Amino acid sequence: MMIDQQTASRFRRLGVLTIFAVYFVIMVGGIVRASGAGMGCPDWPTCFGQWVPPTSEAELPANYHEIYAARGYENTAFNPVKTWTEYTNRLIGVTIGFCIFLTAWSSRHYLKADKAIFYLAASVLLLVGFQLLSYSIEEMEKRSQCLGV
Repeated sequence: MMIDQQTASRFRRLGVLTIFAVYFVIMVGGIVRASGAGMGCPDWPTCFGQWVPPTSEAELPANYHEIYAARGYENTAFNPVKTWTEYTNRLIGVTIGFCIFLTAWSSRHYLKADKAIFYLAASVLLLVGFQLLSYSIEEMEKRSQCLGV
């Protein structure tokens, strides 16, 4: 079975966009790492328990020093630039997640014509999902340790 040219062209464009986006998030992750902004948001998926991160120390929970200390960062002060650097990295990561999902969804057209394309795209989606799940479990364990559960 042949894939029509328009569908193939759209899939190629989406695939190329997704590949560039993945490299971009790797670069942004390097910036987060090099700048030390990884603890700019100590919890996940929120940032200091909020969906939009704070811009000043006055917007933080009263016990934010305890939150940092429980995670091994007792001498860390709030830095809005690092917080927003980390938060921007997260937003870019979510966008890339949607690109990966759309690429996998679009690959369904290849299921009969070229199964390898479909299975590779589905595998990437499953691997990213597994990474998200494992990170979520790790985050829940950290929260339960902080709460003494």
